Amino acid sequence: MAGVFEGVRVIELAQYVYVPGAAVMLADQGAEVIKIEAIDGDPYRTLQVGVPRNLGTINIAMEQNNRNKKSVALDLKSEEGREALLRLVETADVFLTSLRPKAIEALRLGVAELRARNPRIIYVRGNGVGFRGAEANRPGFDASAFWARGGACYAFTRPGQQPTSPRPAYGDPTGSLAIAYGIAAALFKRAMTGEPTVVENSLLSTACWVLSGD
Repeated sequence: MAGVFEGVRVIELAQYVYVPGAAVMLADQGAEVIKIEAIDGDPYRTLQVGVPRNLGTINIAMEQNNRNKKSVALDLKSEEGREALLRLVETADVFLTSLRPKAIEALRLGVAELRARNPRIIYVRGNGVGFRGAEANRPGFDASAFWARGGACYAFTRPGQQPTSPRPAYGDPTGSLAIAYGIAAALFKRAMTGEPTVVENSLLSTACWVLSGD
């Protein structure tokens, strides 16, 4: 059976787990996801942690968040690489990125630049602490933005004990679900109205939602 996102093309410019995890759920349901990697690849491919990541020749951590995707390595700092990406954007429904605003600005891959090539593109971005205010360009991984600053560490630490260590990528999949939902909603809105939207999510806002009962 065809997935519900059959015929949707997604261009993913993202690394590690949080944002790629959203695209993998779309790929599981039939979307064509083209992952754009740096020349030396997504750093998650070579990340070393305390447990084995390989099953034979398979990097199971990488596969968990990138299965069913296509991949191409581009040097986006070169005009040739940037133009290759923009030509893919012209054919796509969704552009998905985890790069911080300054990096996107430096690469000239903001909403206006992409919509100049494809006015119907749905622009999706996720990062550690959001896209407004003085901290929009601060780096933020799961352990810092979700676990520590978002309050999960406090919620999972008993009074008087040392802070509980972060679980590996604990908040990333929840953020991935939020982004995937946002993409689905944006595709629906565009189908109903013709209007493309910008979808934003952060690990910090995800933690605020998950821990709202606390």
